[in-house]
Amino acid sequence: MKSKIPPRPSAIGIVGLGIMGSAIAQHLIQAGHRVIGYDVRTARLRDLRAARGVVAKDSAAVQALMQSLDSPAVDKNEVRTIIAAIGITTDRQTIKNLISFYLDDPVTALSSSLALIYNPPLLDILPIYVAFMVLSPWILMFGLRVSWKPVIVASIIVWLCAQFGLEKEAYQAARDFAGLKVPFHEIGSFDVLAWQLVWVIGLWMGAKVAVEPLRLGKLSASLVYLALAVALTGFLTRHMFGQAPFGDHTSLLVLINKWHLGPLRLLNFMALLILTLRFGPNIKNAIRWRFLEVLGAASLPVFCVHLAVVLLALALIGDKQGATPVWQEIILLAVTFLAMYGTAWVFRAEPQSGTAQEAGDPPAVSARVVR
Repeated sequence: MKSKIPPRPSAIGIVGLGIMGSAIAQHLIQAGHRVIGYDVRTARLRDLRAARGVVAKDSAAVQALMQSLDSPAVDKNEVRTIIAAIGITTDRQTIKNLISFYLDDPVTALSSSLALIYNPPLLDILPIYVAFMVLSPWILMFGLRVSWKPVIVASIIVWLCAQFGLEKEAYQAARDFAGLKVPFHEIGSFDVLAWQLVWVIGLWMGAKVAVEPLRLGKLSASLVYLALAVALTGFLTRHMFGQAPFGDHTSLLVLINKWHLGPLRLLNFMALLILTLRFGPNIKNAIRWRFLEVLGAASLPVFCVHLAVVLLALALIGDKQGATPVWQEIILLAVTFLAMYGTAWVFRAEPQSGTAQEAGDPPAVSARVVR
């Protein structure tokens, strides 16, 4: 006769004891599980302790306490976000692949993401956006008060070094020094040290326009024709030969590498910039959609909502392209645009009293160079 030995309760870690996290902790404790939790708010920690949960001193200590408790086969996947939980429950391999490091080491992944170190695919653009926004005032201040020449020269040098692997070498050095656990391929697909050149060019042009309106007549016809030729060549090459236009010569792919902003891709970007400066105002006056202007005015929150919708769609529907019914795709598209437009409407900038600025016009900027 075999005796049945009841399984020991599992240890479950929860980082973040807000409304949802604390409710989950309460239910798990009542079900007999041992819950280790952490939150930046001491009141939440007191509530967890009162519910007979285990309080960790920080997010990293959650995993350490889970391992120290004599509980066999602790499932670290219990520390999940909503989208991760949905993706695992529905067994979506796409979500599992996107957050593979998070599933292997959720506590390290969560704490590293807060420091903008761990950036899984689809979520690696937003941290770059945030970092550039934080640094923008300082670069603008230096460029306006001192000179833009050293800023642009330094940016070009950094971009050039990035083509030879500067980002990887810099991160490996920082990882060895600080003992970081996040692998290099998990810090984001885009090379920040390469793409910063586009950001610096944008800051420089924005500052120049703020001080002195751009005179499009200064763009020579030959430059515009050359830019048009480059842009058309890039467009036709992309759609006729795909993403590998060099055939077996894979070593040449670095020239069009998107992640590192390869030289040919940078050349194409500069050509599109010239064409935008030349023909952009005419196109804007000819085709002006209020719907798109509202979305563009609140680009950051709209971008965040779009990411959430995409991840939820992958978790709920999956990535079976062509197998989804048309009516589902139409509903998904409608819900996506409604969510983005609703977000843009909530975060829309209210016009200041006493101003008669037309929708879509750039805000009036007053810039003074302090010497």
